[in-house]
Amino acid sequence: MKKILSIDGGGIKGVFPAAFLADIEEKLNKPIIDYFDLIAGTSTGGIIALGLGLGFTPREILSMYEDNAEKIFPPKKKQCFFKRKTPELVRCAFEAKYSTAPLKDILTKKFEGKLLGQSTKRLMICATNLVTGKVNVFKTAHHERLETDYKRSAVEIALATSAAPYFFSPYQTVWGDSLVDGGLWANNPMGFAAVESINYLNWPREEVAILSVSCIGDAPEFAKLAGTEPGGKDWGLGVVQLAMASQSHASMGMAIHALGDMSLERIKRIEPIVPAKTFSLDGTDKVELLKGLGRDQAKHEKKNLEKLFFSEKVEPFVPVYSL
Repeated sequence: MKKILSIDGGGIKGVFPAAFLADIEEKLNKPIIDYFDLIAGTSTGGIIALGLGLGFTPREILSMYEDNAEKIFPPKKKQCFFKRKTPELVRCAFEAKYSTAPLKDILTKKFEGKLLGQSTKRLMICATNLVTGKVNVFKTAHHERLETDYKRSAVEIALATSAAPYFFSPYQTVWGDSLVDGGLWANNPMGFAAVESINYLNWPREEVAILSVSCIGDAPEFAKLAGTEPGGKDWGLGVVQLAMASQSHASMGMAIHALGDMSLERIKRIEPIVPAKTFSLDGTDKVELLKGLGRDQAKHEKKNLEKLFFSEKVEPFVPVYSL
């Protein structure tokens, strides 16, 4: 069996999948990375995927979030739009909510100049080209056509995949691209990973399994608009929520059809649903709650996942091109 780990985007809510994977690994008492052939990630999930591929344990990645949450999302900035001074309101309206500098500094210290080609696992990291609007997927050299990405900086890729519009400025890479968050088209990347496994890696679709870990699902607020005649004020952020929920559902549907697994025997989605607005992309005050949810899900899901994903280790990844 070929096994894929897919991790959603979600800002600080990445604490949930990091805690979930950390607890599973500690219960296994073996490196969780040894059980997967391909890891796909978007935004915060892309950072986690890069960390795993470069040899960090889920616990080490979780600690990075815990130790740096308020450096990446400074609480004082969250009050920006509630300040009464006109200059502050004007500044907030025309600037990204947070500076990229703290995140870049944290990732630079963590990844220490590592390149994508140093990953011990096949990786897919999703971003979006701001100039062309085209999708941009950074991939390890797991196919002969993938001749360039493996030479690129892990820090650059992490900053590109996580440059969420409104929260962070677009990331201008050293190789000349202006990139933003892959969550615009693949916040849940599992469907694209399934296609990759068949079209690029030529794995028999009936021999592929996917473990997809979300960054928490919200009860849909947009549902209340059904049967009404909503205007712009009524929609608010509901249109964004609807787009994200639809993308995630479509991605799972893509995986189901690509792998021919209508009964969901080989596709497992970890997505606890909580009341709307319980967690937010920059809600650093909820880190402990997210950790608790991750541990709780690991406790309940380990037995269900063990036979399919954690009974046998996978073969080592040998890239087509090496550094």
